[in-house]
Amino acid sequence: FIAEGNSVKWLTGDTYQVKGTAAYAKTILDDAGARPHLGPISFHTWWSESIPASDWQSIATLAKQYGKQVWATEVGYDATAWTSTPWIFPTWQNARRIAMTYHKAVKFAGATAGLYWQYQDDFPLMSADTTDQYYAYHVVKQLVENFGKGTTIVGATSDTSSILALAGKA
Repeated sequence: FIAEGNSVKWLTGDTYQVKGTAAYAKTILDDAGARPHLGPISFHTWWSESIPASDWQSIATLAKQYGKQVWATEVGYDATAWTSTPWIFPTWQNARRIAMTYHKAVKFAGATAGLYWQYQDDFPLMSADTTDQYYAYHVVKQLVENFGKGTTIVGATSDTSSILALAGKA
């Protein structure tokens, strides 16, 4: 890559879920020969809803140790939902689960990018004819509008467990 003048960086880890991401990415980052070619520590969030905050936080800790950004490259909670529970997409339950997943990725893992997996097609945020925006659409929209490029996440808490506190400053 270097001899060809290529500055492309590989995603570091890019695991399918949070559990084990930090340990896997550390193994890669510890390879001095690979390190110059490594970009952000990345992971998908599939099946990570019940994973403790400490596992998410271990990704942020590793990123700080190596001076890397963190990217959640596929944000979702069930990679098979489009075949097993397609009825869920227009529901509040789906919006809540998406919000909870983004919250953990940003607040605990320190993700600076969170990519929702498909806006329509298999994981829709709106109806096929695009006239009905699902509840999850508004969750994603609010994140984009309120946590734009350059936003720094700052500490925020709530004494009510049903409120997911997340705050940022530009």
